[in-house]
Amino acid sequence: MLDKIPPEVLTLIAYHSCLPTLLAPSTLLQTSRVIRDTISPSANPRLYARLYRTAFDTAAIERRLGEVNASQYTVELQRRVSSLYRLSRMVDRGDLTAIRDEDVWTIYLMLIENDGKNLEQLLDLNGILHLPTFLRLYHEQHLLAPALQPGYPAENIGRSLIMWIGWLLSQHNSGVPEPSVERDERLFVLRPYVFAPQQYEAYFAPWTILNLPLSSTTPRSSRASPYIADLSPKPRTVAINYFGKDTSICPPILSHAAILRFFTQAETSGRIAKTARPASENNVSVTESDSDDDDLLVAQRKDLLSSSLLHDRDFGRLLSCHDPFTCRGLKPSSWRGSMEGCWEGNFSFFDFDAFREMLAGQSRALYAGEFGEQHQVWRLKETFVRPKREQLQGRKGKSRAPPLTGPMTNAGFPTDVPSSTDAGLDTARAEVTTLNATIRQQLDAMVGYEIVPENEMDTAVDEDDGLEILVTGVGHSAWGRFILKGRVRAWDGLASLVKEYAPDSRGKWIYRGYVVAGDTFVGRWRDTFTPEAFIGYEGTFILNRR
Repeated sequence: MLDKIPPEVLTLIAYHSCLPTLLAPSTLLQTSRVIRDTISPSANPRLYARLYRTAFDTAAIERRLGEVNASQYTVELQRRVSSLYRLSRMVDRGDLTAIRDEDVWTIYLMLIENDGKNLEQLLDLNGILHLPTFLRLYHEQHLLAPALQPGYPAENIGRSLIMWIGWLLSQHNSGVPEPSVERDERLFVLRPYVFAPQQYEAYFAPWTILNLPLSSTTPRSSRASPYIADLSPKPRTVAINYFGKDTSICPPILSHAAILRFFTQAETSGRIAKTARPASENNVSVTESDSDDDDLLVAQRKDLLSSSLLHDRDFGRLLSCHDPFTCRGLKPSSWRGSMEGCWEGNFSFFDFDAFREMLAGQSRALYAGEFGEQHQVWRLKETFVRPKREQLQGRKGKSRAPPLTGPMTNAGFPTDVPSSTDAGLDTARAEVTTLNATIRQQLDAMVGYEIVPENEMDTAVDEDDGLEILVTGVGHSAWGRFILKGRVRAWDGLASLVKEYAPDSRGKWIYRGYVVAGDTFVGRWRDTFTPEAFIGYEGTFILNRR
């Protein structure tokens, strides 16, 4: 009798039959060949595409991937729902031993695509998977257990994704408080990823490389000593099935999410140790009484799952920067405005003796060493520069030598140029004068380059003809006032900035990091005294745009 029902009515019946579970109506499909040929996924992809649009968000997909047809939505619906049910069954059993990376990718991608519907499948009690319960099990079985073993926990795809999933969810206004015992455990688990810079990747390609992609003949370094830095470029490519296509991508950087989660939790739990002291080139001792900043940063939770637009640039970076040899990366226009403005946050420092013991192979020093934080404020200005027109003649299609040849511990700029602080930093007018003088110094170091006039910016960033992004700034912390100068690597948006205290020298440090979703600048600082080929004294930083 069902065979006599018009196809459009059968389709409507099948749609409502599928809604509760999002699974194909197996009982209905087995009724007859006519029905199967009418409502099966292969015969009626528009039905399943409609189901996808009902259950999941699509705005980010269409914005990032372009036009997606009904067959692609059908394939993704089947894959996604299968992953979620597989994870749900594992959670019900309380055993995540057989977890697959592809299933964790499903959750991560759903979060950065979320505009409301995706979260219902992950947080609502009527959804397919209860994400907080899943994360709690993963923490116990795949994060806490390895942290209790000797040595360093391995860095792998699943942990990278889970770290970001945890961070994104912790910034969502779900109203669910986190038990303090779990918070303490998580701080313990996160320590290696935060305080062992020699062990975990912090960049999509080594920070010492100015321009990418590289030739495949680029020599690779080897670590013959625990004190030698591993600066060899490596592909981070992972193949995933995404909307019916094999897609090359890389996982987000684990250490960034760990840094964000650690210091947000440490700050809110009131357990930051203040006894550790950073080591500087001039052996300056800084104590709590040195600080004249009473307005220490109070972390304000941003809902990073409120809009998928927040994650477009991060997703583009994962798609375009997974291999430093083959990926063309992103264009300078991707980073226009990303650094400009006022930033406020903290930098952290790990006990120097514990840091040294860790490098010597005593990994347990990571868990016992004390750390502290200092508040800082930055004001940054972007300057786009390009080769002068005569420099481009006859160079079309040919590679150009890097515009900077100085050491990367100085962001590529020469080290024999004195600090441009004659005007000082004590007043707003003096800051502007110093800022302009520093920009002029940066430009002078790039022979044959000129500043792009403001009225030509739109055309210049679109053409991307040798464009470089300079960043210059001033700021202050408890140590005093400082100037900042550096550049943004257009390939992946890596900002490298030298921070130099002036006029009285309290050390010189290089900051390297990325602006991620929510206008958060996260990364690591390093001393500039240790040659880049060796592991220097490092700490972390987080800055949020004011």
